[in-house]
Amino acid sequence: MPKEFGEQPYQEPTSQRVRRQEAEHATQNRLASLMQNEEAWSERPHEEMVEILRSSMERYRLDRDPESRWFDPADWMRNQLSFEMAKKSLAVNKGQVVDAEDMPHAKLFLAWEIISLPYIRSKFKRDHVEASIHDSARILGYTVTLDPNESKLLDAMADACGIPQQGEQETS
Repeated sequence: MPKEFGEQPYQEPTSQRVRRQEAEHATQNRLASLMQNEEAWSERPHEEMVEILRSSMERYRLDRDPESRWFDPADWMRNQLSFEMAKKSLAVNKGQVVDAEDMPHAKLFLAWEIISLPYIRSKFKRDHVEASIHDSARILGYTVTLDPNESKLLDAMADACGIPQQGEQETS
């Protein structure tokens, strides 16, 4: 059967294409680099971690929403954290997540949802996150205790998104 002019056969993604996309994502999302090597968190100064996250967020915003019409830093950070957790969970558990305890950084994600909830701009997304908090708390418990490295990353994430941390006061 002759091909039509300009018609190209469908190609499955090659490993080279996948690697290129992963590398491109890694340069755009620096949260991945912070989450991959947990021991390095304690070695990085807070200001450096905040700058890494802010520059990643700013690159994304400039690429997708230069006028900042819809960009929501708290929601963006939640999405990035969720994506990196899923990747790490698949790698650690070889694709089989049986329990919430099997998901690396589940408590960090819950803590992020709790502190960022008031700062999510969309009411629809806030309602979704609130329901997620209730569901997660039933599984993980109503007290969230983070290890020192996760706590440090949470502080940097909050600072990068402009979320006041405990003991700070909002200025209007």
